[in-house]
Amino acid sequence: TFRLDNLTSVVKLSLRANKLASIPPSVGFLCNLRSLNLRRNRLTRLPLELKYLKSSLTELDISFNSFNVFPTCLGKMVNLCIMSLGDNPWNSEVLVAIAEASQSASQGTRLPVSSHEDQNLSQSQLLPSQEFQNADDCAAVINSALHAQVHRQLRHKSNFELTREKFHCWLLWVF
Repeated sequence: TFRLDNLTSVVKLSLRANKLASIPPSVGFLCNLRSLNLRRNRLTRLPLELKYLKSSLTELDISFNSFNVFPTCLGKMVNLCIMSLGDNPWNSEVLVAIAEASQSASQGTRLPVSSHEDQNLSQSQLLPSQEFQNADDCAAVINSALHAQVHRQLRHKSNFELTREKFHCWLLWVF
């Protein structure tokens, strides 16, 4: 692993196309980081420490990775204005939540998150574009995706594993 916590003046960080399976938690301590490009890696999760970038991070690209659940640490990102999510194998409920939040943000209305588990929906059918260009759209997408994810986990309690990290992220998001 590599450490980044001593690079506190970094404003833009691109780890694009490095075949990374994880990024170090120390990324969350880059207090001046505004843009984080993680495009085209093999990521399935983001470190909880990214929550410390909630005020500074304005651009995030996690497209073309292996995310199937939405990163809960994004729940408190208050200044995120540009977010790219495309080409990840999102679970169906999160995918639908992203699509509905995207649609409602562009129309100024909120749509309910619905379950489409039994349908075979592709990302291209639901999301013509998975890049969001303003803070309100980003917040709507994050909140809808996290809501759908918690709802799905609670419905499938027998498969629900509440790790300390997930519980901490969930508490921070709810309160």
